[in-house]
Amino acid sequence: MGYDVSDRFVGLGLEPVQWAIDGFGWLGGGLGVASQGAQHFGGGAEVFGGAGEGGLGKITAELGVPGLVIALWFGFAALRYGWHVLKFVSQRSTTVARLAYGLVAFLVANLAVFFVATQLFGDLFVLLLLGLIAGFFLATPVLAEREQARRSAPRVPVASPQPRVVPAAGWARRAGRP
Repeated sequence: MGYDVSDRFVGLGLEPVQWAIDGFGWLGGGLGVASQGAQHFGGGAEVFGGAGEGGLGKITAELGVPGLVIALWFGFAALRYGWHVLKFVSQRSTTVARLAYGLVAFLVANLAVFFVATQLFGDLFVLLLLGLIAGFFLATPVLAEREQARRSAPRVPVASPQPRVVPAAGWARRAGRP
């Protein structure tokens, strides 16, 4: 089973990059040339379809090698920032850290899917869901700070909301009645 994953990554993740360079050159063909449906507008799948499935190939076909380098640089910066968020959250709250690790696992799994099946990411529902998950992950430092502040706040005794019960005999003496 492990060989199947590596074959799929090479076949749909890396080979489309070379196909895009061969077909469109180092600067790419422009936005939309590898989009879903582009094969219907002159040339068919032979001209436009070879890089449309893999995410790296699609980026290379549309933006060229400079665009691929910039996209990989942004991806590296995002992964580095995510690592800093995980370290920050892990130092402050174990419960929020568990949430953050779960959200990261979901995002990393979708990153792997993007490399080999990018057409899924044209669906608005998928993009909204991934955006929400990424937003939740980026909000975990605030949640961890709030939990740490709540835990370290001094415990102040709260007065009882119920009135003090005074026996009837004691009440009568205080009121001046025999």
